[in-house]
Amino acid sequence: MDYIAKSYNKGSHIETIEDHTEKLIILFNNFKNYIEKYCKYYNDKTIFNKKELDLIYIACKLHDLGKMNYKFQKNINKNFKENKEIDKLYNELDIKNIPHGALSCTFINTEELKEKYNFDDEDIQILASSIFNHHNRKMLDNKKNIIESKRLKKIIEKDLKYNLEIYNELYNKNLFCAYDGIEENLIYYYKDNKLDLDNIYNFWIKFIIIKGMLNKLD
Repeated sequence: MDYIAKSYNKGSHIETIEDHTEKLIILFNNFKNYIEKYCKYYNDKTIFNKKELDLIYIACKLHDLGKMNYKFQKNINKNFKENKEIDKLYNELDIKNIPHGALSCTFINTEELKEKYNFDDEDIQILASSIFNHHNRKMLDNKKNIIESKRLKKIIEKDLKYNLEIYNELYNKNLFCAYDGIEENLIYYYKDNKLDLDNIYNFWIKFIIIKGMLNKLD
C-alpha cells in the first residue's frame, strides 16, 4: 500500500508522499547550492540567512504529510482500503474532509526543532502558518461552519494517527504527530472574516519568504 500525494493523467501516473517530498528536497538543495555560490561570487550575504533556509527546508519536508489522512487517500486512490469506522466518524462530525495543510502542521515537533535548529517561538509560528496556508483552503464542515478544535482533535486521533502508524511502519519512519502544531498557525479566519494578525510587519515579511519559497518549490 502506498500513500499518494499527487495523481496525473486520470491516475495513470502517481506520486507518493515520500517521492513528492524527496523531489522537493532535491529542488531545495539545488536552490541552496545556487544561493551559496551566488553569495560567494558576489560577496553578498543578504539574500537568505541560515534560519530562513532551515525553515524552507522543514516546510518542504512536512508540507504534504497531512495527505496521509483517510479521506484524502480514499479520494485520490480508489483502491485505498475502506475503513467504515473512520467513514462513520466523518459523517458523525459532519465533515467531508480537512485541508491537508492544516493536518500537516501536526507533524511539527516544536521541541526538536528548537533544539536542533535553534528556532524560537516566532520561527515555529511562521513555519506552521506557511504550511497551514500553502494552499488557500478554508477549514469548513458540510454546513460551511468552521471546524473547531474539538472535532479536529477527533480526526487527528482516530484517522491521522491511525494512518501514521501504518505510514511509519511502511517507510521505516518515526514521525511525530500532535494537535499543538495547528495552534501555532497565526493566520486564521474567524466568523467576522478578519485575520488575527494585522500589522506585525516582521512576521508578514518572513511568512512571505517561507511560504513563497515553499509554493515555488512545490
